[in-house]
Amino acid sequence: MKDSHVKSYLIVFVLCVIFISSTTYSANKANDKKEEELYAQREKCISLMNERTAAYSAEDWINLERLSRNYISCCKKVHDPRNIANAYGDIACANNELKKYNIALKESNKGIIEYYAETGCHIQKVVALIGLKRLKEAIEELKIAEKLAIHIKEENQRDLNNSNNSEQDNELYRSRDNLYDAQLGHIKALKDNLGITEED
Repeated sequence: MKDSHVKSYLIVFVLCVIFISSTTYSANKANDKKEEELYAQREKCISLMNERTAAYSAEDWINLERLSRNYISCCKKVHDPRNIANAYGDIACANNELKKYNIALKESNKGIIEYYAETGCHIQKVVALIGLKRLKEAIEELKIAEKLAIHIKEENQRDLNNSNNSEQDNELYRSRDNLYDAQLGHIKALKDNLGITEED
């Protein structure tokens, strides 16, 4: 009698272990698949960022806008609001270059709403305001853009120097660092264009 109870308990125990193991295996397999999908999606998003940079370098404004809209659509769930806002800034840039200043102003404001500290959106807003002949607003926005650019570059340097970063994270931070250098150069050119000196 006692042996049959022990056998019953052992059978129930073994079945429980098998069930838990198979459930854990299934859960781990599902988690691994999600991790793989997330990794692939992040890789695609980094690729889209690089394509946007290429379109910008080539001054291919129509494709810069297309790639940036594609990036926003594909990457909103895997990249942070800062990167999404940067894409809005690229859309604004493309429209500024095409002299579509009202659209550029609208898109730069979307980016500022998405992530206020995205300097590129503030810069593109300045360019749109200059194009719309709203110079007083442009000068005020330029002051904001410069302060943000300096602050964000310093913050990004701290992130880049974090020893716990993955290689993928470091690639992103290096990419951002190059972007912030370019933005500071753009701000200087806009200040020169508007006749703003360091004392202003």
